[in-house]
Amino acid sequence: VEGPKPQTRFVLDKALKKGMKAVLVVNKIDRPAARPDYVVDKAFDLFVELGATDEQTDFSIVYASGLKGQSGLEPDALGDDMEALFNTIVESIDPPTIESTEEDDLQALVSNIDYDDFKGKMGIARITTGSVRAGQQVALQQPGGEKKTGRLAKLFVFDNLGQKEVESASAGEIIMFSGLDNVEIGDTLLTNEQNGANANEPLPPIAVEQ
Repeated sequence: VEGPKPQTRFVLDKALKKGMKAVLVVNKIDRPAARPDYVVDKAFDLFVELGATDEQTDFSIVYASGLKGQSGLEPDALGDDMEALFNTIVESIDPPTIESTEEDDLQALVSNIDYDDFKGKMGIARITTGSVRAGQQVALQQPGGEKKTGRLAKLFVFDNLGQKEVESASAGEIIMFSGLDNVEIGDTLLTNEQNGANANEPLPPIAVEQ
């Protein structure tokens, strides 16, 4: 109805600069005042303004009503589910590249912290490369910083709206872990097996823009 919002510009700019492709989802298509052609034109103009390549401006379009759980490839032909959106994402967006799932290659950047009355302070991280298991000797480190070592106690992955305890997880998973009470946002979770002799390097922390 309204076209791209300011937050859309910010996120799209970051994605385009990383060379990523996008799927345009025209939401709230069920509204009487919906203007799908106007919205698509505005979105295309935004892509061009942000310096998108020809490949990036050739984006796929899905029309949807998030409130009703409907989606389709035409504004007047919505299905009763989100299958059109999911299929378009799978067909249009390149899958992530996994370099390794070996334990020694573990790199998981901590982006959030949680707290549990029984498990204590818990780190939330996405595994970029490698794998990790419950009970593993690990380290937390930032580039140029001291290494904080310990044993990973409990390991969880996110399952729908909750968490599920697992024995191990590998690259691509978003994990939550306990056992390291000194974990901080910006730490990289690394292996410390054999005192970290074969451990990977810590990742640079995420820069927070004002």
